[in-house]
This record gives sequence, structure tokens and C-alpha cells, in this order.
Amino acid sequence: MSLGLLFVDEIKGFYKSRVMAVLWIGLPFITVVLYAVQPEAEGLSFLFFVGLLISSFGGLIGCVTIATTITTELSHHVYDLFLIRPVKRSSLLLAKFFAVLTCILVAIGLAFMTGLILDIVTIGTPNEAMLRGTLESLSLSIAAVVIACSLGTLIGITISSIAVSTIIAIYAGGQFSAIVALIPAFLPDQVHPVTIALVLLITATPIILGASVVLFNRRQF
Repeated sequence: MSLGLLFVDEIKGFYKSRVMAVLWIGLPFITVVLYAVQPEAEGLSFLFFVGLLISSFGGLIGCVTIATTITTELSHHVYDLFLIRPVKRSSLLLAKFFAVLTCILVAIGLAFMTGLILDIVTIGTPNEAMLRGTLESLSLSIAAVVIACSLGTLIGITISSIAVSTIIAIYAGGQFSAIVALIPAFLPDQVHPVTIALVLLITATPIILGASVVLFNRRQF
């Protein structure tokens, strides 16, 4: 069974469980709520706040979703069913990772589109500086979400208790996402945030996913 087929199965599973609907409706809705309660800031792009929102909520949701799903399936011996089928263990793990990540990235796109529309309505068409800041915020947000999802796979594999897995995922996902969102504030002007996002993606994600795959392959089903 190929990785692609497993990925499609995971997407179908999230669709049936309404996880995708909650993400795709919930994150843009939170964006609108944030717009309604934010303090007045003349000339300040609302997309800046959307970037912070996505870094915090997107990474947290991704980490918790994948961690609790894997821990639950392990505790219910779901993966035992695949022992008689020609399926690579790494494919099982990666399919779930990419499925959760895809759901989160679509929600991110919808949230940013919502923020962009609100920006256009309130302050007009964003200028070049605002768009550049938006791209920087988006790149950091995506980096935070991708790494948080990979961290969720590691948590889900190593923790056997669903409750403990949830607590650790909430703490780790939230803290990590907040740290990534604050990275630009501690960098000199010469360092571009997009560069930092790419470095984080290229280095952290493969390491965490690789460790997750190794541990998953060593588990006894």
C-alpha cells in the first residue's frame, strides 16, 4: 500500500470525523473574532495579528491533533491490522503527518485570506511593505506549524497515555509556536525572517521526523 493511498485514507478519515470542517471554519472564525476585539491601530496591518494567531493556534492544533491521534491508535492496537499487509511503517506515520499538515495549511490559507479581506476593507489595499511583512509572517507561521506537527508525531509515539500525550502536546506545541513567532524580534536587521523559517524547516523537521520513524519502526505491535 503506497504512501499516497494511505494519505488519501487519512484525509477521508479526518473528513468523516469533521476535523477538517472544524479547522477550515474555526481558524477563519477566530480571525474575525480577533479583528472585532483588537485595539485600534491606525495603519497597522491586521495580517500581522493573523500571523501571530496562526503561529499560536495552528502549531498548537497540529501538534495536539497528530499526537493524540497516534497515541489513541497505538493504545487501541489499530496498527496491528497492518502487520498482515505490505505497508511500510514509515508510510503509516508520514501519511498521518502530511494529512494533518495539509488540513492545517488549508486552514492557514483561509485565515490569511480572511485577514487580507479585512485589511482591504479597513485600511485599503496593502502596500508593498505590508505585503512583504505578510509574507514574512506567513513563512514563519508555516515553519512553526510544520515543525509542531513533526513534534506531535514524536510525542504520539513515545507517550502511551492519551491524557499525558495531550498535555505534553498542548504545552510543547504552544510554547514552540510562541517562540517561533517571536524570533524576528531577537534578530538583527540583516537576518531575513524567511531565511530563518527555511533553516528551521530544513534542519528541525527531518531530524524530528527521522527520530519518530526510527522509534516507530522499533515498536512492538
